[in-house]
Amino acid sequence: MKTNELLIFTYLFFSLINVNAQTNIKGIASILNSDYNKGKTEYVKFAEVKATKGKAVPTQTDSKGRFKLIFSHLDGNRASISVRKPNLLLVNQDELQNLLPEEQKDLRVVMATSNQIENWKSELETINFQALSEENERVLGMLQKKGEESRKELLRLESKYHKHLKNTQEGVLFWKKRYAKIKSQLPSLIKYIIQNNLDFQDKSYVKAYEKGVKNGDIEKAIELLNSKKASENLAKNLQELTDTKNNTELKLQIQQNLNTSYLRYNLLMSNGQFEEAIIALNSIIDLLKDQTGLKLQLIDANLELARAYWLYGDFRSAILIQCSLIEMVKKEAGRFPYQLAQCYHNLAQYLNDIRVSDKMEVFEFHETSFNILIENNQEHNYLTLQNLAKMLKILAIRHLDQKRDFYESIFTKTLTELDDANFTSEQKINLYESIGDYFFEIDSLDEAQNYYEKAVLHSKKADSFSPIQKAVVFGKYGILLEQQETDYKAAYEYLNFAFEELVKWENKYSSRLYSIYKSLYTVSLYHKDPEAKKIPYIRLANATMQTNASGYREAITAFRTTPIYKYNATGMFQQETSQDLFFTSVQMKIRTASSLMEYGNNEMASSTLTSAIPLLAQVKSDWNRKRASYGLFLTLSKTHYNNANWDAFEDSMNKVIDFDPVNTVGVPNYKFDFFKKKNLKVWSLIRREKAEEVDALLQKYYSKEKHNPDYLILTAANLLLKNKKDQALVEIKKAMKHGFNNKNIFKNEPVFEELKTNPEFKSLME
Repeated sequence: MKTNELLIFTYLFFSLINVNAQTNIKGIASILNSDYNKGKTEYVKFAEVKATKGKAVPTQTDSKGRFKLIFSHLDGNRASISVRKPNLLLVNQDELQNLLPEEQKDLRVVMATSNQIENWKSELETINFQALSEENERVLGMLQKKGEESRKELLRLESKYHKHLKNTQEGVLFWKKRYAKIKSQLPSLIKYIIQNNLDFQDKSYVKAYEKGVKNGDIEKAIELLNSKKASENLAKNLQELTDTKNNTELKLQIQQNLNTSYLRYNLLMSNGQFEEAIIALNSIIDLLKDQTGLKLQLIDANLELARAYWLYGDFRSAILIQCSLIEMVKKEAGRFPYQLAQCYHNLAQYLNDIRVSDKMEVFEFHETSFNILIENNQEHNYLTLQNLAKMLKILAIRHLDQKRDFYESIFTKTLTELDDANFTSEQKINLYESIGDYFFEIDSLDEAQNYYEKAVLHSKKADSFSPIQKAVVFGKYGILLEQQETDYKAAYEYLNFAFEELVKWENKYSSRLYSIYKSLYTVSLYHKDPEAKKIPYIRLANATMQTNASGYREAITAFRTTPIYKYNATGMFQQETSQDLFFTSVQMKIRTASSLMEYGNNEMASSTLTSAIPLLAQVKSDWNRKRASYGLFLTLSKTHYNNANWDAFEDSMNKVIDFDPVNTVGVPNYKFDFFKKKNLKVWSLIRREKAEEVDALLQKYYSKEKHNPDYLILTAANLLLKNKKDQALVEIKKAMKHGFNNKNIFKNEPVFEELKTNPEFKSLME
């Protein structure tokens, strides 16, 4: 009897725990812009609601669009949901992923018919692309005029884009490049607007849309969005949230404020005002950074900031921000595993895109992202599959078959279980393209064709997919068809579409165009249409076919005779021609380590540099090997310097090869600071308070350069070791007079600590 009572008690106890552990998500589903268009909210009745992450019994929306999904289990305290109804599409699917149920109150679900989305998108594209085209013609027309009109237009461009333009010719070149970038940003703006229900936006957002974007007048929209007022409203609401904590209405207002701020950011990006856009995004980040309850929004804003810098062309800043963000999110990896995985994935993509990183370094970041997702039960997540496809392609390129077999077994199993119904159209295209890339790399052309065809099919009917991305997909499919030697007509059509689109985007797609050229040449030989053989860029394709697999010098020569050359698209080819991949790998590791040191991660920097040492022996050119060795061991010495590990410092410094300036004659213009090693050696002695040795080295290194700013600062530091503050201050003034402006050194070097209370020194630092 007692045993039965104990069993009953145990059952009730754990049942009670399970009930208490249950959580729920409540929400309301409505039709996109229904209140805006008709003056009344139209709710989505009897739609199917189910969990795609976590366990919950599926339910339906009621006659008012309301639903309540009760979870019996959560994956890492997070849940994702899907809402479906025949003939309707889920508009804000991204907002329903990786939710924290305790933070969700009346989740908003937005649905629409495919026609509604397509018509809205088409209307905005037609109006805004037409307006941009007219503006392009106007600017070029004004610049080509003579006299005052041309000068005024040049000044207007200088003022708007913060760019000094010497003459109208420089103005025309600048505008053409800026116009191409603006055109590439418009799809992102339109996509952002379509994904945000006008029913839920504040008055300024709606007004900017109606009087600006809807009429193709982006500048008017920017003007109507008062940045100061928007920031003040957001700051005020954030302060109230800090005071009141869980206020649902206030959180909705904050979301409105953020949407309006992001609209302004997207408008600035689509108007070519990238500097102002980045400032606008930084202002959002500044307001969010002290809000512990809005950490997710802060992470998303930083991800977007890295992307903005990337699009702007400041790759270094993009990578630095991404690295910094990884360090920040790692501290709360339990709360934000998906965002951490996204950070690593993005970093891998950035490093891959600039094509100077070692492929295995890119692989490691993808693998880290993949492992985080798997640890958090995200086997069928879009990002998980993207990482897997990228990893497998790299392993195939590097012929690491054992590791590839392991990941391919996971990949194959995942694909058999794949339900892509939970992915957006754009995610499906990107995913199928990546899978196709892998199978193409291993010469499994039938499998590659299967996935490329899916990517092409979805790109043709996607609601919001840029023509550039579509061209990339079409180009890959066309190349595959050419290699299969079955349907040359279709191959020509896809390749020609890809060429016509990608040729507009300067040098961004030069490598892709190179492959398209090769395939177009082959296709033109077999195409039934004789006009196909008259394509103007056939010279390059012909030269390409004459070259062997290991070099593209003839192709580069031919490239300079083609119209595309005006876009200065030879960079990628020149890089590939050098064939010194180990040198570029070492250089990338040095850059990565330098970035890590900037953020105080000396341990990881040292590890990165140490992993590059075995690569030095593989660098082909003796000159490149010296360059790589110099940079590698000098940077490694800096990590030991930062850690005050003086034995390791001396060992590394002994391996830093001295360059003889005479030997650099006739070599391309590589710039070296030959005093870097010497300066670091002197600073190490200052840190160790060896004043007499410092005197000896300064005399040795700078006997003929007494006005060199570096010498004057080193002298000042040494005088401080000798407790001669007044004399040290005199030397610092001299250094600044002679152009020294690295004030960070006064913060970083302990020897200057005793000057910080000196009023005269303080004034110099201001």
